[in-house]
Amino acid sequence: PLHSLSDLKLTDRDGGFVSVTDVGDLVRGRILLDAEGRLSGLDALSTRRLTLADGEPIQDKADGDAEGLVLLPNGHLLVSFERNHRIWDYGRLPGLNVRPVAVRHPDFAFAENDGMEGVAASSTGWIVTGESGGAWDCAPVGCRLITPPPATPIPDADFRITGMDRDPSGPGWFVVQRAFSLPAGPRAHIRRMAPNGELGPVLVSLKLPGTTDNFEGITAETRDGRTRLYILSDDNFSPIQRTLMLAFDVDPRP
Repeated sequence: PLHSLSDLKLTDRDGGFVSVTDVGDLVRGRILLDAEGRLSGLDALSTRRLTLADGEPIQDKADGDAEGLVLLPNGHLLVSFERNHRIWDYGRLPGLNVRPVAVRHPDFAFAENDGMEGVAASSTGWIVTGESGGAWDCAPVGCRLITPPPATPIPDADFRITGMDRDPSGPGWFVVQRAFSLPAGPRAHIRRMAPNGELGPVLVSLKLPGTTDNFEGITAETRDGRTRLYILSDDNFSPIQRTLMLAFDVDPRP
């Protein structure tokens, strides 16, 4: 019963992953591959409630709308939330701290449901992108603006960044973008983002009548000399949406 998954990151080279939901759950599991290295399923799934600063389990949607996560080089797990916009440090996996600690996030007035969707490790700490635009490089001492949010927020019908992970083959990141409009339905792009925030060409495009959904999470690793990307969709507990994980292999940066 995996629902409303918002992001994922790999925890080891054997397929372990961690994910969050936008109702305040932390999910862990393992990615299964077939003999040819293709994605075949998930195993060893477990869930637990994320906690508030006082150590109590999150109860309200306004407090538990987790949209992004990142594993720092020191092993600490950061989770970004929207509605009540913040980034909390839950400490190291697998134990995690019951009382998370707030860390720096952009000093920007995000809209209630358009918050910090993309979070990934950077050379100085963590990089943050807003769903309606803007990118910041954050560290314990503060956040530096990379690209300013547009004067007019990016609408749902246009492609907006909903997930991000560091490119293991060189500087920059991979992002997954989502767009939704009728009658086109849900669409998704995967692109690279340069250190200056510039987006590269579309590497993967998903749209109807092909396999597509509300993709919000992405993670990257090096596998057999190529870059393996996994993306994850949020079904919003809707009977007309699905929880999907897809895998793509792309050439590493030259």
